[in-house]
Amino acid sequence: PELVPEPTSGIIVATVDQLNSSFNADKTSTNSRLRGKILQVTGVAYKIFVKDHLDIQYILLTGAQAPANLSIRCTFNKDHASELTRLNTGETVTVQGKYDGYERNIILKDCALAR
Repeated sequence: PELVPEPTSGIIVATVDQLNSSFNADKTSTNSRLRGKILQVTGVAYKIFVKDHLDIQYILLTGAQAPANLSIRCTFNKDHASELTRLNTGETVTVQGKYDGYERNIILKDCALAR
């Protein structure tokens, strides 16, 4: 699938499954194309972590084929903790953040829930 920025906003809009397909086809090329880009990703909230005392706020998004494929780890700053606590596991969520590479998961940082 083509992961190209929207012409007006420059944001790449994709689902977790589309990102997984692209990474499965060519990790190196996909990583290069996404580096430093803003992504708006829709997926299912698989895990929600809000640990204020540790300053950890993130969710793992999966797609229809997950968790067999890469999940998207979306990290938030503490200003978003109250929003995250209202999410439910299994809920479809759209998150916007900056692509920050991949390890065990695809990583987005500086995330916000998209409305």
